[in-house]
Amino acid sequence: MDKSILDKIIQNAKQYMDEGYSCSESILLAVGPQYLDNVDPLALRMATPFAGGLGGTHAELCGAL
Repeated sequence: MDKSILDKIIQNAKQYMDEGYSCSESILLAVGPQYLDNVDPLALRMATPFAGGLGGTHAELCGAL
């Protein structure tokens, strides 16, 4: 991946986090436009439960993965 694209994704993910999106939502919203035409609102809703990590432990595998 081109470094400029990666920098843009990182910047966008941080902006989404600052706007109140969870980590899993922010990653989807930041990475999605690079690989999808747009992010379907249903996909965003599906990412929401992973905000606490897989299994909801907040200490295990990140839900953004």
